[in-house]
Amino acid sequence: MDKKNKIIEASLELFGKKGYFETDIESIAKKAGVGKGTVYLYFKNKKDLFISTINYSLNNCNEEILNAVERMDTPSLKIEKYIDTFFKIMLENVSKIKFFTMNNVNLNNQIVDFSKNIDKKIVVKRFQILKDIIEEGIEKNLFKDFNSEIMTMMIVGLIHMEISRVMFFDIQIDQKRIKYLKENVIKILSKE
Repeated sequence: MDKKNKIIEASLELFGKKGYFETDIESIAKKAGVGKGTVYLYFKNKKDLFISTINYSLNNCNEEILNAVERMDTPSLKIEKYIDTFFKIMLENVSKIKFFTMNNVNLNNQIVDFSKNIDKKIVVKRFQILKDIIEEGIEKNLFKDFNSEIMTMMIVGLIHMEISRVMFFDIQIDQKRIKYLKENVIKILSKE
């Protein structure tokens, strides 16, 4: 792993554990096994590193989802794999997501400033992957002729609501629940 990725991986862990304000560049450098000056070779400041870390995480999530769905043959299997993979990623990182959400909400104006700098193309890509699968199913006459953008938002919203239940209400999601959600999504989409 190159130095830049080591720094991002270290920052991901530390921002996830300690939050933005409690994490400093020196701790990140130490965790990454590089000098503090090396961090500044790649990133202007802590804010730049924080935004790069978010973009890195979102991009990795997209790549994992895309790789998983590309191996599936049918739109229905792709939807199921999309949901499985999205849940897997979110549930494996729920403590980091929860900590980030709960502690960085206090950033008030700065969180808005950070969100302006997140690469929107990365966020849109996750939606586009699912939208493309739905459109494939419609074109192959396997799915009802839904508005693919609205259906994409509904499915992603469903996943996020389930993850919110885990984060805020400590409700556990098991494979049985995920299977139930997938089956119902496919039932809604399918022409059969």
